[in-house]
Amino acid sequence: MDTKKYYQSEEAIEANEADGLLKEKHHTRTSTLQRSKQAPIYSPRLWILSIGTVSVFIIIFILAISGVGGEIKSIISDYFSSGDVVDESSYTLILNLESPTYGALSSTSILDWDYIAEPYKPMTYSVESLLSEESEMLDLDDVTVTWTINDEEYSGKTVNVTINETGGSLKSCSVKVVYYNSDGEKKIYKKSFDVALKYVRREIRSMSDDELNTWLDAMKIYYTTSTSDGQEKYGSKYFSAEESLYYHLNGAARTDCDHWHDGAGIVVKHMSFTLAVEQSLQAIDPSITMPYWEYAQDAYLYDYWFESTIFDDDVLGTASPTTSDHSLTTGIWANIEAPDGSDYADFDVASEGTLNPYINAYGYLRSPWNNNPTPIISRYNYTYDKLASDVLPYPSCHTMFSCYNVTTLASMHDCLNGNTHGPVHIYIGGTWGQTSDLWDDDDVTFLQGIDKLLYFKMLWRMGYTRCPDSCDEDKDSDAGICVCAVPDEYIDTYGAKYLLEEAGIYDLIKTNIGKDSDGTIALKVLRALEDPGIVGEMFSSGASYDPTFWPLHGQIERMVGLKRLKVDLGEAGSFDETWGYDTNNYKYLRGICDWSNVADVNDLTLPTCTMGDDVICDGHNEDDVLEFTNFLNQDESYTNREFYNLIHPNNIDLPYVYDDYEFDYCAEYDSYYF
Repeated sequence: MDTKKYYQSEEAIEANEADGLLKEKHHTRTSTLQRSKQAPIYSPRLWILSIGTVSVFIIIFILAISGVGGEIKSIISDYFSSGDVVDESSYTLILNLESPTYGALSSTSILDWDYIAEPYKPMTYSVESLLSEESEMLDLDDVTVTWTINDEEYSGKTVNVTINETGGSLKSCSVKVVYYNSDGEKKIYKKSFDVALKYVRREIRSMSDDELNTWLDAMKIYYTTSTSDGQEKYGSKYFSAEESLYYHLNGAARTDCDHWHDGAGIVVKHMSFTLAVEQSLQAIDPSITMPYWEYAQDAYLYDYWFESTIFDDDVLGTASPTTSDHSLTTGIWANIEAPDGSDYADFDVASEGTLNPYINAYGYLRSPWNNNPTPIISRYNYTYDKLASDVLPYPSCHTMFSCYNVTTLASMHDCLNGNTHGPVHIYIGGTWGQTSDLWDDDDVTFLQGIDKLLYFKMLWRMGYTRCPDSCDEDKDSDAGICVCAVPDEYIDTYGAKYLLEEAGIYDLIKTNIGKDSDGTIALKVLRALEDPGIVGEMFSSGASYDPTFWPLHGQIERMVGLKRLKVDLGEAGSFDETWGYDTNNYKYLRGICDWSNVADVNDLTLPTCTMGDDVICDGHNEDDVLEFTNFLNQDESYTNREFYNLIHPNNIDLPYVYDDYEFDYCAEYDSYYF
């Protein structure tokens, strides 16, 4: 039998039929038993074809398991398929990648990547249009499309794909469009493209109901689940709201200096803090991102800032509760209590160089100077009997634009620490509970505002005013029982004016007190400043325990990000990114106080303070190491500068981007063009 006949073409078989050879072929077939007795007959062509086929499958298998199978499969497919692979430079293939929920991402217009996909969420990939090499807009109903996305293949002009990996990587993808023209010719159009896998942080009011509720549900878990229980259930990246409060108190409530605020660390401290908490929430649900609050826009959207919908009961709760103690008792955040501080009571002042920063006099995890007897978190839109808006202006587009236009990072650190976001803390936190007749004396009414608390902290860090470490909850703090006070011993020994001068306060207020030859007014001022009263969480170093804290700081990161992006595009002039803090606002301790020689708060030995603008609090230097690590799951740590480099919006390693970096509403409402 001629084995070649089994491998003839269809045309040859038709010719055979015409010659009657097909009948002969049938006649030569024998039974299975007979064929089994025959020796197999192979031609050289059969050997070559068999070996080649096996080799191809082996190569495909090896490449597939090595992780490059998608690209190789495309090459092999093109090799074996008939058709003209059109030169990519001769046609225009437009693709679209968007969220089915939110649509196209506007920030891609300023970022380095044309395509951004969100982790753990379905994303829609589609062919928008195809202008052929002959300048013909092809009808997409006449094409077939195959995609290779993250080494997986999909078919269809529109496909929904979910990539279940964390953000911060670049995915190589491709698409192939097949079209048959009017002459029946097969045309193949291909495009390779990169997709940045990034979490997308969105303005809290633009979130879908489902995503907002997912975030809120995770936040409730975060506030009610301990670190140990959470890590057992969700993994090592989880840490609790109580632990985050510990971090913020340790950074901001120490008596040596403020390690998180009033210095160059303000941005990187709060952005690394926010990212650490975001990743803790992602341990609960990997699809979650931290929303941001575009609070400056509220100056135009509402008659009063507290009318913002973020203060709805089912979002972040009322801005200023009407309860007598200003505690939050309504909505989904009702009755959230400050943690018990007993686990933090064991503290070694000598080795730490500071008084215990964690516990107030009633035993709660709060600023040690905040003698609030109520465990529930509190908010009040008055500051020392003045409406918050009468104390300082709410941030507006003018505020943001002024900060954006500075030409150095050192100056931006100053305005981001102060006017751009600080007032929001004060508006929500507020103060109350000071001595009832404090403001009856005209000599001290100039202190009736935020300066009172700022000056108090300067005295407190110098050791000139002392706060009780234990109080009885049943006693009335307004009666002067549980308050901070300047010991008479200090006044008798040093005098009020000296204490104000040494703390750096006197030079800031001397125009307000005029001539004070006998020191009478200085003493009044000292007594007015010695106790801060009761302070809502957001106006204290316990701010991170108020849920409004978490969306707050994305606004300032967006501004820094926009500045860096515009500079890179040549649209923002020069921006000196030398590390530093350039300020004219000196309402903070300009130095460091070492308390290691003080036994405890009741020991009236004064700390050793080193003052001067060149004395920089640890945490604000360029090479100081951040508390938070392992953002990229590589056990990496960061200095301030290294983290600043990480959060450049065009850094592919950064796990997230913002939905928008522009401040277009400022152009619309107030004619400010960033």
